[in-house]
Amino acid sequence: MRYSVSKAIIVVERDAGSHCLMSVKRDPGRDNDGKLEFLGGRIESAESPLEALLRELSEEEATGNLSDIAQRRDILHAEHQIGDAMHCLFPMGISFEEYSGLIFHPDESYGFRLVGTTDLTPCIDKFTHKTNMILPLLNLSVNP
Repeated sequence: MRYSVSKAIIVVERDAGSHCLMSVKRDPGRDNDGKLEFLGGRIESAESPLEALLRELSEEEATGNLSDIAQRRDILHAEHQIGDAMHCLFPMGISFEEYSGLIFHPDESYGFRLVGTTDLTPCIDKFTHKTNMILPLLNLSVNP
């Protein structure tokens, strides 16, 4: 294992069903640019997986609301070896009202997207490589 990452698997309930909050990756000139991924990132030395997740959420969401919401939730993570990294996956639910107040940070991504949970099947043209590897592991029955 070369490194570890923390990723938030955030489910938003809407009238039309369950959706996952995803980030449109900003990675100019690279294959993953413009593809969808779960919010989160690398765990720095001396950080716990939860500390890394909260830091990453505060970097990716400009208002700090998403990190605050995650801190108020009692979320546990599951660990999965995916490629050369240990992925700590944190499932959590948020309300549509909470989602509506979120603002992406333009230095981190091109924006946020809600993707129907029924549309979360691996697709090389839609999701990043690592996201495609995470998707088959998910059980998306999370309540806000």
